[in-house]
Amino acid sequence: MCLNPTILPAKNCSNRCDVLNTLYCDEGISKCVCKAGINTTDCSLFVDFCSSSPCPAQLQCNNTKGGYQCNCWNGLPQVNGACVDCNRKLTNATGSMMSTNYPLNYPDNSHCTWTIEAELSSVVTLRVQDIDMECPWDYLEIFDGVDANALSLGQYCSVLPPLIKSTKNSLHLVFQSDSSFNQRGFLAWYTAKAQCQNTSCSHECSVTSVSPRVEKCVCPEWMSLDTVTSTRCLDINPCNSTVSGSAGYITSPGYPQKYLVNTTCSWLVQSKNSSQVTVRWVDYTMTS
Repeated sequence: MCLNPTILPAKNCSNRCDVLNTLYCDEGISKCVCKAGINTTDCSLFVDFCSSSPCPAQLQCNNTKGGYQCNCWNGLPQVNGACVDCNRKLTNATGSMMSTNYPLNYPDNSHCTWTIEAELSSVVTLRVQDIDMECPWDYLEIFDGVDANALSLGQYCSVLPPLIKSTKNSLHLVFQSDSSFNQRGFLAWYTAKAQCQNTSCSHECSVTSVSPRVEKCVCPEWMSLDTVTSTRCLDINPCNSTVSGSAGYITSPGYPQKYLVNTTCSWLVQSKNSSQVTVRWVDYTMTS
């Protein structure tokens, strides 16, 4: 199979270029090339097998090459014909968890935990996508740490929690149900993102590489990074300047922070070739 037809070297490649009859041999460059209209990485035809909803309600359909798979809603395969999700430690950069049987009713007397533990200097963001429980006897509780001894960020049973961020590199979830009135349960997903150790950035910082560790200061789109300090964001079109670019932002000094009192600013917008200038207000908050 030609997994990357754009770089596969081959003399007399005609006997190598056959993936579901979607490749042909370009003798001029001696490479396997996708046929017209096919732009997948391996030149395979994409067929949406899931469009006909072949999986039962308790399973999610995922297209595969040449077919489909019915997996549990947390992305894991069934175990002995059931979607069991309980007492797991999650260390990947992204993942999901759910009450057992979701979106069918969870079992009686459940006590399940999930510990999300990312790399040091990372922060975990958790979004609960769906929640439906017998309040207040059944609930999901979220802790800001590796176990239930950490600070509780709240118990939830029917109202979706806000987007939750850990203060360090871990979150701990506990799901508890009693002996009656089972409901749909919950489905949640998380992401873990490395946090900068650099505290000198005037605005934001981004980790571009973990090993070796590379961090850089990042500016909002209406500002640019000072090339001298590499830590300070500067207004692209500062107060009392001439604006001549084909497009750009004009902001009050220090935006989005409050502007200083007794501030007077002006900008001259000059277009090239006598072109028409269009101004659109994106944000506007001032005292009258």
